[in-house]
Amino acid sequence: MKRAAYLVMVGVLVAAVGWRLLSQRGERMTGMSPSGFTQYQGRDPGLKLTFHYPAGWRLQEEQGTIDRYRQVRLLGPRNSEDTYTPYFSVAGAPLRADGGRFEDLAERVVTYKAHVPADAKIEKETARLVGGEKAFDITVAYTVPPLHRPGLKAIPIPVKTRTLFLQKGRYLYEIIHSADAREYGLQERAFGQLLKTLRFQES
Repeated sequence: MKRAAYLVMVGVLVAAVGWRLLSQRGERMTGMSPSGFTQYQGRDPGLKLTFHYPAGWRLQEEQGTIDRYRQVRLLGPRNSEDTYTPYFSVAGAPLRADGGRFEDLAERVVTYKAHVPADAKIEKETARLVGGEKAFDITVAYTVPPLHRPGLKAIPIPVKTRTLFLQKGRYLYEIIHSADAREYGLQERAFGQLLKTLRFQES
C-alpha cells in the first residue's frame, strides 16, 4: 500500500516537472510573457531585441539628436516620498567606426567609471552573460542633492543604479536599473526577468 502511494507521488512530481518544462519551452517558442509582464520588441537599428518588462510600466522610446543612439526607457511607480521615478532602460549605439562615440566596449566602461557622480560608491563590479554576450555589470550608489525647483521636494535622494555594458556586433548596449536606494529591492526581480529574457534579433 505504501509502495503504491509512493509511486503515485513520484508520478505526480514527474508530471509537474514535465509540465513546467513544457510551459517554459512554450514561452520561449511563442514569445509569450509570464503573468505580470509585457514583451518589448524593438525594430530600429541598435534596438533589434526583445525582453520582458513589468506590465503597466510606462514605455518611452528615445533617440539621440547629437549622439547616435536609440533607447527604450520603462518608468515604474514613484517612490514612497514622491521624489524619484524608478526605471529600466536599454540603449544601443554604434561603434565609433560607424559614427558612435566609443571605439569599443572597454573604452565605454572606462569612461563611465571616470564620470560617476563625485560622491558615488561602486558597490559591485562583476561580469555575466546577457543575451549570450559577456557584460560588465556595475552597481553604484550616490545621493542626488536637494533640487530647488517648482513642484519638486527639496530633499536629498539616495539612488542606486546598476548598469550592464555589452557589445553585440557593431553596437554597444547599456542596460540600466535605477531607483531610490531604499526601495531598490522592489524592482530587482523584474529587472532579473528583463535580463533573463533579453534576446537579440537577426538584422
